[in-house]
Amino acid sequence: MAIKEQQAFDGKSAEHMVITELLKRNYVPFIPVLDRGIDLLVKSKTEEKYYEIQVKSNNSPIEKNQKWFIFSGELQVRKNLIYALVDMINNEIWIVPSEIVKKYGNQCKTQFDLHLKQRKRGDEKRRGEHLEPYKNNWNILR
Repeated sequence: MAIKEQQAFDGKSAEHMVITELLKRNYVPFIPVLDRGIDLLVKSKTEEKYYEIQVKSNNSPIEKNQKWFIFSGELQVRKNLIYALVDMINNEIWIVPSEIVKKYGNQCKTQFDLHLKQRKRGDEKRRGEHLEPYKNNWNILR
């Protein structure tokens, strides 16, 4: 199977993992007909607002790359945009507001990278340690 084809399978699998978790928590996910950078919409349980969710997956068999997420182009940041980062090897999902993803990742010319096992220059903590409060934190959608 070609790499791009495997990435499509992984991406769709990750989306369904997120949908399953949302349904288990009594959220109703809406799936856009066209994928234009938003994989799901979810209505807040406490307010009349919607969150846009972009799912990013990683299924790398290489241990050091298992928590490395790549975003094509420039990272989108909006108040209601949430990134669901799915580590499919370890079945872990981080529910992270877009501004927090931007804070801990790296923008390059053609892509944005977020590697949870690395440190930012001058920081004692790994990026994943900063994002630990967002692991399985579905309450962000309240």
